[in-house]
Parts: sequence; C-alpha cells; structure tokens
Amino acid sequence: MFYSERISILCIIFITLASADIAAAIDKPDGSSCHKQETFFKHNAIYTYDYTVTTSHGFIGVSSSMSGGQLSCTVTLKVPKRCEMILQLSDCSLQERSIGSNDEYSTVENSDSFIQDLERYSMYFQMNEGLVLPDTIIADDDETLAVLNIKRGILSELQFQILGPDQFTDDVEETDIFGLCHTKYTFSSREPNTIHTFKNLRQCEMPQIFRRQFNSPFAAVKPLLGGTQEGTISEFIYPFVSEVSCDYKLNDQKRLAKAECLQMQYFKPTANKGDVLATVMANVSQTLKLSNYQKKSQKRPDLSLNGRSVIGIKYTYAADLHSESSASQIVNAATKLVEVFNPSKSGVDLSLSTHEFEQLLYAVRQAPEDELQKAMTDIFECGENCNTFKGETMQYVYLDALKVCGTDACLISYIRCLDKGHVTTMNGNHFLMSIANLKIISENVLAELYAYCKKTEKTLCWLTLGSYFGHNYVEDEKEDSVLFGLQDEMSSRVIINCDGDSLVNTERELNTAIKTMNNIGMKQNSRFMLKRPGLNIGAKLQTCLLKKHVPPAIKRSILRSFKLVQEFREYKDTPTNTIETLFALLVDPTEDISVRTQSFSQLLKTTVEDDIIRLVNYMKEPNTKQLLSYMHSAVDSLLEDDSLEMKDVKASWQEVNRRHYFTYDFRYGNEFLPTKSKSIRIADFFKFPISDIMGGQMIVDLVYTPASSYLFSSYSIAFNYYYGNQKYNLYELDINLHGFSLLLDVLLKRVDMTLNDLYDLYNELKARAEGQGKMDDDILSAKFQQNIVKAIDSILKIVNHPVELDFDFSVDLILQGQEVMFLSLQEIIDHVMEMQEKLPPNKSMFQTYLQKLMAGIDFNLYRFTEMLFIDRGIPTCAGLPLNMTVSWTGKALTPLSIKSNVALFMAGKTGQLTSNIRQYLLFAHHLSGSMVVPFGDVYTSGIKSNIDVGFERGAAVTLRYGYSDPLVLVENPTKKKFQFELFPILPEQESESLFYARGSMFLIHNSVEEMLPADNQVSTMKCMADSKTSMMIGRSLCIFTNFPRSVPSKPYFPMSGPFDIRLEFTKLFGVQSYESTWEYSMEKEPYSGYTYQLNFEHYAKGEGLSRYAFMTYKFEPELNKLTINAGYPDGGLSYEAEYSKMGFGVITHEWIKYRDYVLSGYSLKVTPDMFLLNYTDVSIGWELHMQHKDMSDVQISYSYFCTMDHPLLYLFHPVPVLAAENGDKTQVRISFKDKSPAKDQFAVSFGIYD
Repeated sequence: MFYSERISILCIIFITLASADIAAAIDKPDGSSCHKQETFFKHNAIYTYDYTVTTSHGFIGVSSSMSGGQLSCTVTLKVPKRCEMILQLSDCSLQERSIGSNDEYSTVENSDSFIQDLERYSMYFQMNEGLVLPDTIIADDDETLAVLNIKRGILSELQFQILGPDQFTDDVEETDIFGLCHTKYTFSSREPNTIHTFKNLRQCEMPQIFRRQFNSPFAAVKPLLGGTQEGTISEFIYPFVSEVSCDYKLNDQKRLAKAECLQMQYFKPTANKGDVLATVMANVSQTLKLSNYQKKSQKRPDLSLNGRSVIGIKYTYAADLHSESSASQIVNAATKLVEVFNPSKSGVDLSLSTHEFEQLLYAVRQAPEDELQKAMTDIFECGENCNTFKGETMQYVYLDALKVCGTDACLISYIRCLDKGHVTTMNGNHFLMSIANLKIISENVLAELYAYCKKTEKTLCWLTLGSYFGHNYVEDEKEDSVLFGLQDEMSSRVIINCDGDSLVNTERELNTAIKTMNNIGMKQNSRFMLKRPGLNIGAKLQTCLLKKHVPPAIKRSILRSFKLVQEFREYKDTPTNTIETLFALLVDPTEDISVRTQSFSQLLKTTVEDDIIRLVNYMKEPNTKQLLSYMHSAVDSLLEDDSLEMKDVKASWQEVNRRHYFTYDFRYGNEFLPTKSKSIRIADFFKFPISDIMGGQMIVDLVYTPASSYLFSSYSIAFNYYYGNQKYNLYELDINLHGFSLLLDVLLKRVDMTLNDLYDLYNELKARAEGQGKMDDDILSAKFQQNIVKAIDSILKIVNHPVELDFDFSVDLILQGQEVMFLSLQEIIDHVMEMQEKLPPNKSMFQTYLQKLMAGIDFNLYRFTEMLFIDRGIPTCAGLPLNMTVSWTGKALTPLSIKSNVALFMAGKTGQLTSNIRQYLLFAHHLSGSMVVPFGDVYTSGIKSNIDVGFERGAAVTLRYGYSDPLVLVENPTKKKFQFELFPILPEQESESLFYARGSMFLIHNSVEEMLPADNQVSTMKCMADSKTSMMIGRSLCIFTNFPRSVPSKPYFPMSGPFDIRLEFTKLFGVQSYESTWEYSMEKEPYSGYTYQLNFEHYAKGEGLSRYAFMTYKFEPELNKLTINAGYPDGGLSYEAEYSKMGFGVITHEWIKYRDYVLSGYSLKVTPDMFLLNYTDVSIGWELHMQHKDMSDVQISYSYFCTMDHPLLYLFHPVPVLAAENGDKTQVRISFKDKSPAKDQFAVSFGIYD
C-alpha cells in the first residue's frame, strides 16, 4: 500500500513538473506575426555567413599606427520554420593588431575560454518583415553577458525592414541593440540591390553608462553621480560624433548576400575635415558575408524555457559596472604611488605621481566596503613602518583617495578613519564641512556619520548633520530615519538642559543642540513637532531665555531660532508669549547688552500696531540711554529697507508713524556713564550696483561696551542677496569678545596663571553666579593673583553677571544660512589644554617649539585630489562596449623646513640670531582621456591622450641678525646688522620649471601602451632677457616649445600631436644666491657730534662679474647734512649726493657717473618760510655739468630772477603766482669746451633781462 501511494505521489509530481515545463514556453509565430513571403530567409534552409568584427583606434593625421582587434567566426542561421531562426557561432578566433602601422594580426593569448563561450550555446529568435520580434529571443541561462551582447549585435545587423519604396521617404523607427532609433533608409543609385542605412546615436533611446564627478577643487568630498540609464545622450556639451552606417546587398535570389556596418566615434572639436577626416577616432565594423546556402528540412525548434530565458535585443550592462577591487590591489596601488613620489626630492617627473594616484583612485572607487576596511587595517596598523616616510605617505594618499572617491563605501570608510583617529583635525573638519554642502548622501552614510557624532560629541559634526538636512529637504520623514533620530536627540538635550539649574558642564551641549536644530530649518522642525506634540520645545526655549544663569551665547542662539521662526512665517504676527519674553529681555538692565540688542531687532520686525507703539514708547523712556542710538539706527534702517521680505513690516511702521507721529531724540545718543554700556548699529543697508538684477544687501551690527578693553563687545556682519522673491544668505559672522583679553594674558604669560587655574576660575564663577556656592575671599586670594581678584571684584560692581562679561567669548560662522562653525572660550581652553597635555612635564608650549626650532621643523604638506571624472559607456554595433573616460587629477606639494637658534639668542648664549627657511611649491595636474573597446575580459584596445600641466618653485632663505663676534658690540654698542640671503633656486637644483605643459598620445594594445613619437615637430626657444642682463643677474628665463608642424591634414590643437611647453628658470655663471646686508651705527665725529650711518650691500657671487651693489646714508644732525653714496661697479654706475638744509631752503649737490660720462650739478629749492614775503633778488634754479673722455666740460645752467617786465615767462616759474606778483627774469647758458687744445671753446648764452 505504501509503495503504490509513493508511486502515485511521484507521478503527480512528475505530471506537475511536466505541466510547468510545457507552460514555460513562448508561442510559435502565427499568421498575424509572420508574413510568409516578406522575408530574406526562407524556411527549411541553412544560411552560412563569414562573420568579422574589427575594432580600430588611432590619432588620424598624427600617426599611421593604430590599435585594434579582430573577431572572426562562422555564423550559421537555421530556418526550420517560417519566421523562426536559430543562431549558432563556430570556428571563432580572436586576434590583435600588431604594434606599428602594419595591418597585421596575431592570435590573442589566453582567449580559449572566450572562444568556447561564443560557440557553446545557440540562440533562438523570430523575424517578421525583416525585424526581430520582441519577446522572442531565447538564450541559455548560462550564457555570459559579453556573449549575449555580441549575439544581440548580430541580430541587430540582420534586421532590415521590408517596406515599400514610398515608405522609406521619412526616417523609420527601429529597436535594435541601440534601443529605439530613428533610421534613415537610402536606395543606392550606383549599385543595384543595395540599401544604405544611417543612425545618429545621439538621438537613440540608448542603454548607456554616464557617471560624473565634478566639484570645486577646494571641496574635500566629491560624490560620484549617475550610473546605467536609458535615453538620449543629454549632455549640453557632448564632444563626440557617434553614428552608424550600414550597407545591405541582396543577390539575385533575393537573399541577404552581405551586410556591413561601420560605427564611427570621433572627437569633433579637434576634427580637421580636409581631404581626410583627421581627428581622434575609434571605429567598430561588423561584416556578415554569405558563404553558403543549403536547402534542408529541419525539425520544429524547441520553444520551451527550461534552463533558458527570454531576453531583449537591446544592449544590457552588468549590475556591477566594473569588477570589484580587493584590499591587496588598493595597497599595491598606494605602494606604487609612494615609490614614484618623494616630497624631499625635486626635479622628478611631476606627472608620474598624479598618474599613479589616478590608478589608486580607480582601485578605491571599485572596492566594496569590507575591502576598504581591510585596506585601512593594512595601511594604518603597520607597526614601526608607520613612522617611516613610506608608511606615513601611504596613509596620506589613501585618505586623499577616500575623500575624492565619492562612493558610499568610501565615505563610510573615511568616517571610520575619523573615528579611529587616523585623520588630522584640519582634514577632518574640512571633510565635515564639505559633507554639509552635498546634495545626495545615502541613508547608510548619514547613519555612520550620526553614530560618529554621538560617540565623539564633536560640535562641528552635529552642525554638519543639521546643515545637510537644512540644504536637503526630506519629503517623507520616517521615524527610523537619521533625520528623525537627530531631531529627537537634539530636542531631548534642549529639554533636559533647559530644565536643569546648572549649565557648568552642559553649556556647550545645549548650545550645539540649539544650533543644530536651527540648521535643520523650521519647516522640517515644525513637521517633527507635530509628530511629537508633548515636547513643546518652544516653551522650553523661552524658559531658558529668562533664566539668569543661562550664558548669553546660548540666549543668542535661541534668539536666532526665534528669528528663523519669524522668517519662516514671513514676518507675520509673532505669538504673544514670545513677544512678552523678548520684551522682558529688552527691558532688563542687568541682561547682557548683546542679548538686549538682538531682542530689540526681533521685536522690530512686526506688523502689529500695539507692539510697534510699545517699542516706540520704550525708546522714549529715560533709562534707555545705553540702547538709544542702537534702537534709533535700527528703526531708521528698517524704514530705508527696500527688500521684499520687509515690505509688510516697513509699511506697518510707516502707517503707525503716519497716525501716531513720533520723532527721535538723539540728545542722549552720545552720553553714557563710565559703568554703563552703549550700543551702536551702523551701515545697516547698502544697495550694490547690481541691485537692479539681484539686490545686494550688507548688514553690519556693532555693540560697544565702554567697560570692555576692546572697541566693541559684539560684532555681526551679514551679506545677503535677493533674486526674484527669494532671499539668499551668503555669509554671516558673529563675534563676541568678552573674556578674550584674559585668555590672551594667560596664554602669553602676562599673568601668573595657568590654563587649569583659568578653567577652575571659570567654573567657580559660574557656580557663584548661579548661586550654587560661594568662594571665600581668602581662598580666592590664595589661589589666584591679587590683580585678577581685584579685576573680578570691579566687574561685580559694574554688572550683575561677571561670568557672561568675562568668559562669554564666541565666534559663529554662518554660510548660506547654516551655522558651519561655532567656537567658544570653553572649547578654546579645552583644545589648548589638550595640546599642553601632550608636551613634556614642566615645559610650556613656547619652550617646546623653541627647542624644536633648534633641531629643525619639517612640514611635508601635500594633497592629491580629483577635480573631474566622467565615465561614459555606449554600445557598439558589434555588441562590444565602447567606454570613454575623462579624469583630471592633481597634486599640491609644499614641503617647508624651518631651523633657528632663537632659543640660544634669547638666552644670551650667542650674539647672532640665525634662521634658515626652505620652501618648495609644486603643483601638478594630469588630464587623461581614453576610448577603449574590450572583447569580454580577454583583450582591450583603444586610445589614450594625456595632458600634464604644472609648475615648481623652490627657494631657501637665511636670515641673520646681530654679530657672531661679541667684540664688535664692545667697540660700538649702537651697531645693528641684518643679513638676508636668498637662494631663488634650491641649491641642489640647476633649474626649475616655472610652468610646463606636455601632451602625449598612446595606443592601447591590451596591457601594452604604445606611445606615439613626436615626429615632424617645430622647436622654438625664446628668452626673456638678453645675454648681458642674464650675466648680471646670473639667471635666465626662457620658454621652450615643441609643437607639431601645422599642415591641413592634421587635427587641430591639442590633438594635433605630442607637444611640450616649458618655462625654465636656470642658474648661470655659478650664481647660487643673492645676499643683502643692512648695517646701522652711530659714530662720534671730532667736530660735528654724532652721525647716523646706514650701509646697504648686495652680493651675487659668481663667475665673470662681482655683481656687487652698495648704498650708504650718512646724516649729520648738527650740520643738517645728508650724504648718499651708491654704486654698481659692474654696470659702471655710481651716485653721490649731498643735501644741506638751510634756513630758507635745501641745496643739493649730485654727482652721477655712468661709464665715460660724469654728470654733476646742484639745485636750490626755496622753502617759503613765514619771514620770506617776496622773491626779490633770490634765484631758484639748477646747474648741470657733464664730462666725457672726449670733452672737457659741458655746462648747462638755468636760473630765475624776479622782475615784472616779461609776464609771459611766468608760466615757466616754479611758483607762477608769486612770480607774477614780483616779476621774472630768466637766464639760460650753455657752454661747451673741447678737450683738444686745437679746438676753440664754444659758448651760447641768452637771457631775458629787466
């Protein structure tokens, strides 16, 4: 019984499975889907074609060399029934084109598995009227994607619509491997039975890859956007021509004898269309040529889907666009980069490391999250190797790659590096601030960042998360989302801390929570409040405002949230309870002045008449002197404000003023008591010249407290602009300076206090102000300096809140309406104390750095980045992918070395201070573009073009002050000496590339890159200075160019061939450095008392010339005489001058010698002193003498005398008005005396006399 039941069950199962197999099948064609006569492939026949795919890539017009591959097969098309066909490949081979210009091919190694995949399975499909029917292609499930796409290409080429001649007038729509395309059919007029088709691939609804990454070079994070998509090529700028042309030829038996398609992809901007199209080109051709036709009956094809699936004819991309990278590949790429990059080494090939960084970035970008985690472990947990140059550099470049990679895995890995402490504070802050401005971040990345914020409690981290959500509104907020969790966390902190009585330890936490909620924005916060009505955050914040122990920094943050609520409601009526809270803050004379002014600004923006009248009445009260000028300035600014957002508010104030006319009384504006504060608001609203296009607005808010040692207590500046009805906040900076002077006194050791003492004092005073405890005066005096205690007591007498006045220092930076930075005094103390904890015991920070300077401090500051990445992939007619990639990577390198004996100099152990500074700047950028076509994963051919641009600049400076020989100062203690030695080029280098640009071209033959030679080039060299100038300065500045010769058959620059441009700065004649010396001294002269002397000397030692210049200033006070002596012997130039000051003017004697010429002369400049009422008998003029080796003397003199006979000459007088009053007499004399006694002397004299 059991056996028979088992047999029955098995039979049922078998029947069920059989029924399932029968059901899983496609329908055979019927009369509606198969027109029997309209076909080129008859049933009961076998068609055999020779199938060839050829790829060719080259720089046409530059070189005859090309790269490419060739796939050859036999294609068998079996037609067992009408409209039903079976495709089978056999006898396949894959060959690669040889390097060079010869059109020769050789078999690709290790291609057997690819060939076997091509030949393994057949493919079933149906055709009607020349088109492959949709949902009729059956392929085996084990077929590889690369083979499927190749067979799709064959089916697409077999498509040829059978229509009447009148139906080919307009373009027809066809769906093939490129998707839905407009196809143009043309009948050949030269060859019978030949039809031509054409497709512009830009107009096809094509499956494609488009990934892009572009950001500011200064952005730390650059997300990678895009992926696989289907549609037209939609870029505004697409620099390629992509088109497919096919020729179909029918034989006399109306069979398809030959089908040949050519897909052209070339770079259009540089194409030169002379006789030959010369440009960067990648072509793919596919040919089917009928070799045999056999009439043969066949059995009905199998239409079942057992182990098979129905596929479409369109090209299909893999879910993963590229193969995944492993941790070992990432480490190997980083190692290779470090091997070619050495910051301490100059003169290397600058483009090498940027190219290797491109390879590292590719590996990181393709790696999954777990492999990046393994790579991080390998690179950072390296033991003693971490402290080596290789270990440190690998860490830096790995972090740089993670920052610009842009994938979710990279962002998560970088946050984990932050968590592990692998990232410096500056780089970490840069990363977080960049995150805030991104448009798209996945929930996984946000969750990782949220966890990091909770763990570290870093203020900037919370502000970043809030800013991100402020910039990116979340439409559908779920309770398990990061946004909801962030809002829940921040609101809970506000409630807990506002309800407490002490903010000693939680002030920073509360302030951060309020600012984070402000960054999220009122729209999303209001939605959150509706979901959590019991929280009542608004009421809690108002309670916080009215508490005395709450610091002003927190109150200002709360008032900013009120401002955001007000703007969110477009300055409409504010709730009554909020208005009452603001009025309570405004009228409280013990409240911090910055809180009161901010409260007034909020109350000012109202449309309610009663509130406006209440403010005006308060302004008239006598106890508002300290706020009067601020309030008046704010009202005036409001009435002058033309911005759209203030339109209703302004109109309400004007209406109240019209009905209840009020005036301002400024009599008390500049009066204040020494112990009171005064606030001033200035420059509130300015219109920019571009305001007609988009209104510009600058707001400056300044609060001044005379009790402070600074010019102001708080300062706020904001820049806005208006476009249409929208207001955009570009920049806002708030600074509050209370307590900053005390911090500086401690840091600079002006007082005998440490940061720990200051921190204890901070907490004690907070407790004292909150009523939590009192500090005994004796204990206070014993612990702190007496002057600090007196200062605190004096502050207590002036204001009610010493904590707020003395310790409320903060800086808030707001960009685009989001707070991106908040710095408080408490945070500064924490950071400085954290730094001091790392120092040796009993050593101050200043002492530690002085000791480091003695040994030398080296900084290797460098950064790798990627400015641009574009990845575009489109199908080809042969079913092979055409991948185009553009990558722009860059490197910035600034090694800095500083060494100084300042510690010995300050200790008096040496009389000469010496400092050596060495700086090297290097920028290298690598722009790479490639087009490649792979045959599966076996063979790839293509082209690549690189452009490398950059510059390098190095310099070393030696500074010396004082004298190494102490006896110099013993002889004359007034002497001071300063020496400056400059090495414009580093000593170990002979030249520098101030700028370079190189273009190179490559043909890709799988793993081999063939570099195209620079043939038929034109070389030039042009120097910026002549040979004499170069000898004098010991340097040459020359530009070298190497360009392809311009001919009509070449493409346009920069694709016309390899090129090289260099601007070289080179040492000449052994000149290494320039040395300048300034020396000052006072000397006692026997007859004229003390003289003051300043000597300047300049050297550039080398071959051929001394390159020496000097200048000496000597001043004799008792004689009112200044003597100058200067010269440049190599140039044959010298200068001497004497300036003598007398009671009525200055007499100048000057001597200038240039080679064989000597010029000497004098001038008298009259000073119009009060006793000199006229110019009678006083001459004003100059006289010049010139000597030459062939002349004895040439004398030119020009003088004025006062007369009234010749008024036209008044215009030539130095003082025409006085000359007109007193008359003028002018005399000019020129005399020439030849050196030779045989020649007569010659003289010319003319004058105008009275």
